[in-house]
Parts: sequence; structure tokens; C-alpha cells
Amino acid sequence: MSTVPECSEQLFAVVDAVLANSSTKPSPRTVLETLLTIEKRAQFLSSHSFNSFVGTWRLCFVTLRGKPHQRAGQIIGRGFYVPQWVTLQIIYTPITETEEGSPTSPSAGQIANQVCWGGLSVSLTGPARCEPKKNIMAFDFTRMVVTTWGKNLHHGFIRGGQVSEKTSGLSQ
Repeated sequence: MSTVPECSEQLFAVVDAVLANSSTKPSPRTVLETLLTIEKRAQFLSSHSFNSFVGTWRLCFVTLRGKPHQRAGQIIGRGFYVPQWVTLQIIYTPITETEEGSPTSPSAGQIANQVCWGGLSVSLTGPARCEPKKNIMAFDFTRMVVTTWGKNLHHGFIRGGQVSEKTSGLSQ
């Protein structure tokens, strides 16, 4: 099994290949193996706050069919490189005050998943909270915005989002 530094070098090679729009990227299976190794080793070593995620993160590789994992030494799951003409982003934004003006927890904020393709943009947003003891990011997509060429087609709550925002406890 590879070490975390070796895996980090492999991920940097993926990033370099994607940014250069290279036709010779590591295979999706190699990327999955690398990500699983890093995740397995880092699971018990790291504890993050929400603020360590703040910013805009562009996704260049995504996995399919649930969370990839290993079973009997075999990789279960698939992944693929996102084409250059599609932009996938995850945006983490801190919330510094509640509507009542009181400060919020440094472990909470807003999350947005955004897909842009040509003139079309779809964004799902909602409250998020980092759970250090469980080493997970808990979130609930409560709103959706759809725009085309800068014109709003839809902007509103989804799946009972208005109620969910009030009762989820994620916006604390």
C-alpha cells in the first residue's frame, strides 16, 4: 500500500494533468485507489473545523454509485474525470452572524454545489456544519438557483427547505 506522501504526489500529478488539459491523465482506477488510501490513513489523524474548508473548490474527478470502497482487496465503485467544458464547484462560506445579530459557531456555515455548462448554471445551497468528532461535514441542500445566460429561471426552496433550515440544527 502506498504512503500518504506518495499518494499526495499522485494527486498532484492528477491536478497538473487536469490543469494542463493533458490527454495522459492517471487512470480513474488509480485515482480511486489513491483517494481511498489517503482517506483511510487520514480518517483517524485529522480533525477539521468548518473554516479549514472555506473557499471555492473545483472538482475535476467524481465518483459514481455510492462511496467507493475496497472489498477483499478489490476497488468497488467507479469514477471519471469531469470534462473541461463543465465546471463543478463546491463553495464553503462562513456565517459570521445570525439574523438576530449574534455570532455563530466557527464550525458552521453555508455550502453550495454548483454546475456550470455553457450558459446554464444550477446551484444547490444550504446550511452545513463540520462534525469533528465524527470527522464529517453534515449539510442539507435547501435551496436551488437555476440561471441561463445570467437570467434567473428558478430561485427558491427545494424539498421543504424552508422548514428544514429552521429545524435541521445545521445553521447554528
